[in-house]
Amino acid sequence: MLLKENLQKNRIFADDYSEERFRASLTREVALCRQFEGGIREVILTDSGPDSVAAVLSCLLTEVPVLLASSSWGKWTWDAYAQVKDSRVGKGSVLIRTGGSSGKPKFAIHSWETLQASAENLWNHLGRRPMSAILDLPLNHVSGWMPVMRALVSGGSVLVPGAGEFEQLPGMRLFSVVPTTLYRALANPKKKRILQQADRVFAGGAAFSPELLEEGRRANLALSLVYGMTETAAMVAVQDPDDFAAGREPRVSSIGSNQIESGDQNEIRIRSNQLFAGYLGQARREGAFWPTGDLGALDEEGRLDLWGRKGRFVSSGGETVSLEKIEEAAKRLPGVADAYAAANQDPEWGERVHLFLVSEESAQFDWRKELKSILDPHEIPASVKDLKEIPRNGAGKVDPDRLFG
Repeated sequence: MLLKENLQKNRIFADDYSEERFRASLTREVALCRQFEGGIREVILTDSGPDSVAAVLSCLLTEVPVLLASSSWGKWTWDAYAQVKDSRVGKGSVLIRTGGSSGKPKFAIHSWETLQASAENLWNHLGRRPMSAILDLPLNHVSGWMPVMRALVSGGSVLVPGAGEFEQLPGMRLFSVVPTTLYRALANPKKKRILQQADRVFAGGAAFSPELLEEGRRANLALSLVYGMTETAAMVAVQDPDDFAAGREPRVSSIGSNQIESGDQNEIRIRSNQLFAGYLGQARREGAFWPTGDLGALDEEGRLDLWGRKGRFVSSGGETVSLEKIEEAAKRLPGVADAYAAANQDPEWGERVHLFLVSEESAQFDWRKELKSILDPHEIPASVKDLKEIPRNGAGKVDPDRLFG
């Protein structure tokens, strides 16, 4: 397997200190894996350093199933994992948390083969040049871990933030951003300069405002909007950076062996060698094409025009409830600046919906009375909590752990 071969013969970290520490840590972690008595090894990633990378890659060498966990996970995520952690998985499985359409934690089952396929598809798309990157996003997210896979496949290097100069990395210098990290980087002269040194800045994970993209364009960033998700081991479609620079419509084209089609009711479906096998504790994925739950259409050139999510639904008391409908209703209340609805498991109702609001200090209203005038009875949230802001994680997604505490 290419990943194993390159791990043995190539260096990964660009600076000598990190590489030496990585190799020493890898030896220790492999020994620990060989003593592992079965089940899934939960690797709790505290940072993006060489010890964290070694802990995960030791599972590649020993084929021990691994969960990419985070030290920031709270009770919400660990409770969800506890319900499915005894499920059987194959050797070499790599489990990556995803929020799912309802915001509930699920764990996508990948393999080292699907992660390698994702890296190879991008490598071929970029002309098979070495792919190097700064480990700037959390490693437990697919967008944070895949730079390691791309460097391993292509002979590139990775850099821990602050451990060296980005412009000295070999081959193509790649950087991945979500809206939050792009916004903050553009406001920070040092980080903005790093982005300007990148051969490609991949932008994904959530919707980018036109204003933010225009600011990136004015900064002369080699931005490419991408389409992908945890279940596809990151990007399956990429925008031509020349199209972005010219201000053309934000459409993306499939890369490598990935196939994208717009099926019934314009739901996007994907066929790919980098698709996950299914979710931990659920039936394995079936069929050649996987329905994503996203909506979009292909233009005459085969480029994808992404419209948005098909919808976020939960089942509460036998009724199907749209979380997006509740959020839209809440945003119509006087003084409400932002709203997010999420569900947790309930022994009586199956799932109960809770609403989180960001409202002005002067806003005063009876939320239950106001929502009853807009929503059906089964759509009324079980509770409402006022926050200063909707918490988001390092990948720019809403963080249910911090919502439910």
